[in-house]
Amino acid sequence: MKTSDVALWLVAIVFAIVLQIGVLDQVKLSGYINPQLLPAIVIMSKPVFNKYAHLFIAFLAGFAIDVWNSTGGLYASSLTLLSYLPLQRVLGYAALQEAKSIRIETVKLNRFLLYLTLSYLLFFIWMYMIDSFEFGNFLTLLKKVILSSLVSLALIVPIEYVLTKGKGFKSGR
Repeated sequence: MKTSDVALWLVAIVFAIVLQIGVLDQVKLSGYINPQLLPAIVIMSKPVFNKYAHLFIAFLAGFAIDVWNSTGGLYASSLTLLSYLPLQRVLGYAALQEAKSIRIETVKLNRFLLYLTLSYLLFFIWMYMIDSFEFGNFLTLLKKVILSSLVSLALIVPIEYVLTKGKGFKSGR
């Protein structure tokens, strides 16, 4: 990857951290649902960095939020999990070979949505299970995971659409 691509994604991650801490963490829908921007930025930047650098960056990004919010490692462990798991395989090998990043215009809308949805579901399942340390209220956990994922996807997809100017929406596949 080019140095400019790496620098651009690092700036995007830092901007996402600031936006997450400054704005999005202040939004609480129904008391516990808040939109998350940082997981999308972290998983979209996977092809830009090598595996170990991406793990380290995901951990540092989560750690920064954990320090600010005093959440004891919830974000660091959740983002590191997303970085570690090879979820990008759902996109297909050929799509990843040519992609500089995982965006709508590089992997098309349906695969992008599948990848983003799986990533957010895993992120929130891990985060809420570690946060509560209980399996007793499974329906409450499931409701929190699904609603938080939907709210976050409702934030990310329009932003990605605007950034790509609709290029990925024309073909659909």
